Amino acid sequence: MPNLVHYLDAASLSLLIHNFFKEDKNNNFYSIHDCFAVICNKVNLIYELLKLSYYNIYINKSFLLTFDNNFKESILTQFGENSYSAKTNQITLINEEGEKLILAYPNINEVFKPENLNFMNSSYFIG
Repeated sequence: MPNLVHYLDAASLSLLIHNFFKEDKNNNFYSIHDCFAVICNKVNLIYELLKLSYYNIYINKSFLLTFDNNFKESILTQFGENSYSAKTNQITLINEEGEKLILAYPNINEVFKPENLNFMNSSYFIG
């Protein structure tokens, strides 16, 4: 999972920079790894563009649905055809002691509920 997290951080930053310089090619933007800074009069712009970047990455249904399907397929490939049940939305694994573990798998449809998607109007700073 670490590579996925770094990939998503890099994608967010790439979208942010791309959109920031579309506004004005003479903007000042400073970045070190996953941290960034702008001059004071551009903070509100960067704030809105960052929310837009996150929105484009995390609310894109095709990305999340593909990721969800690939993750389920990975579970089935690694642990066998009985390791995931779409009917119960559960993962069943056997630990090193031979004990059966049953884990609830998150329902992707919960992510797409309108109350979970309205962060463009959020007053919280995310970054």
